[in-house]
Amino acid sequence: MFIKDFIESGEAVMLITSPRRFGKSTNMNMIKTFLEIEVDHKGNKKIINDRANYNLFTNQLKDKQLQISNHKEFIEQYLGQYPVIFVSFAAVQGKNYKEVLNGVKSAISRTFKQHDYIINVLDDIVKNANITRLEKTKAQDFLNGFEKIYYDNAQNTTKEDIIDSLRFLSEILYNHFQKKVYVLVDEYDTPIDTIIRRGPAEDIVTVNDLIDVVLGTVLKDNNYLESGLMTGISVIANNSGSTKLNNVTVHRFLGQHKYVKYYGFTNEEVSMLLDTDSLIEALRTKTYNGLSISEAKPIIKEEVKSFYNGYLAINTDLQIYNPWSIMQCLKQGEIINYWTHTGSIEEIRELFQLSDVRKKFELLVKDEDIGINLSNNKEIEVKHELQPNNTNSGQGILSVCDLDYLTYHESWNKYYSNGIKEILELRIKELFIDIKDKVLILSDTKYQFTQDNVGTKQILQDIVLLNPKVKEVVLLPYNIDNKHWTGLMITKDYGDSFYIKYIDPENNTIPQELSLALQSEANNLCITVNTSQIIVAQQKYNNCGPEVIENFILLLTGSRLTQEEAVPFHSQLVENNLLANTYSDNYSTEVLGYDTL
Repeated sequence: MFIKDFIESGEAVMLITSPRRFGKSTNMNMIKTFLEIEVDHKGNKKIINDRANYNLFTNQLKDKQLQISNHKEFIEQYLGQYPVIFVSFAAVQGKNYKEVLNGVKSAISRTFKQHDYIINVLDDIVKNANITRLEKTKAQDFLNGFEKIYYDNAQNTTKEDIIDSLRFLSEILYNHFQKKVYVLVDEYDTPIDTIIRRGPAEDIVTVNDLIDVVLGTVLKDNNYLESGLMTGISVIANNSGSTKLNNVTVHRFLGQHKYVKYYGFTNEEVSMLLDTDSLIEALRTKTYNGLSISEAKPIIKEEVKSFYNGYLAINTDLQIYNPWSIMQCLKQGEIINYWTHTGSIEEIRELFQLSDVRKKFELLVKDEDIGINLSNNKEIEVKHELQPNNTNSGQGILSVCDLDYLTYHESWNKYYSNGIKEILELRIKELFIDIKDKVLILSDTKYQFTQDNVGTKQILQDIVLLNPKVKEVVLLPYNIDNKHWTGLMITKDYGDSFYIKYIDPENNTIPQELSLALQSEANNLCITVNTSQIIVAQQKYNNCGPEVIENFILLLTGSRLTQEEAVPFHSQLVENNLLANTYSDNYSTEVLGYDTL
């Protein structure tokens, strides 16, 4: 339930991104309709039975019950109880700064028109003979300021008027309702995106600064703000020290957050639609003519899901389908591509001028996966990187993902395959353990477990040479079939006897093939190997790589980071310490191409 999750989040301001036709505006309108106080032309609250939102969300108008209607206390506390400022920048698509400024003025004027009752409210205050002169003067000033933006699409306002306009409106609404205001900003990035693609380069920063200060003035340090929600396609950040929008929590499309399931249809929701006889009738009669409902339904479900495929949310099995494509398919009765006709390929045309981006797409066309490091490409800084000659391939690919031409999935194995040794070393150094004196960490690159056991033999050969001479413990992160990370901790007992402790994040027993290979090579080397398994309480990471690192730390020190602590901390170590050296090409995310390309 998006409404409940958003309101109860406790986040002051959040930005949620998704591509076009994935429900951004629908969700915004739903939040607005649920929260807003419905009034008559004089600004008086309507009685409860006359409120459209009350009748809608308490199931007075429909047979099917909405999930949120079951939460009686939540309904009572929030339904129709707050003033709402809703502004959409979707139509602000100027080719230069002046056109953008005029477009912003018009958009904000439309927002003021949603509250036209304020003119009557303020006019009544001005005419009230029972209030003080100071109160009348203040009301008149508010009325003059409101009408200046309300009329003529705010074209007679100054830039300063527009900068303060939304904050000004929040103050007026707070004074009238005596409640703080929810501010909803739809398609916040459209003006910036348009000027990047169509306008002169010198206007890019100016337009970004305008949007930054207009939204920052209402969304930050505003005593009349209850909470804010912004939506857009991309995360465009102004990383200068003067930015006002630095209090925003970002939730990217397909990212690891609780809102991901609300932007698009989930697999379960698509199944529910395709199980509804009336909804698949057009498909049955047009595409599968002659089949009965019972015969057509399983075929339709399989082929619709296969064709539209869905996008993978990071580090989960959650599939997100484009709602526009699914609904048009059901309406038109044909399983074809609908979504790509709703936008312009111009969105990504300039990115293909970048040789690095073009090379990565050539790999995708060859059905190969490519990778980017999300930690270095989460935001695009307007002042530099948004210009083609300053955009790196990671940012370029991520922009295409934001636009929904590609999807991606987390690839911790690739992320850790070269960097796991360095992360482990850094973790040990952080804990003040002298790694040079006690512990040797081997990279897994030549010790892979394969059918010919070459890597397994190499483990024991290297340990016999290295371990007895200089180290007390050898740690070997060990990847089985390039799919699953485990760990080997090797210590010497006495003479030519070694202990090998096997650690598996899922607490699986040591593979029989690995155990036999170790024993066989030990016999060849005339040494004794005693293998045992260490059982460690599972933290149930979505991937085993970071857990293997922390399991080693647990065995060495007696404690480890939790899953919630480890993943961001490891990423920070990589970003700050590893990417500057030979591992600068490691990737944390694989990008997958789809047939729509």
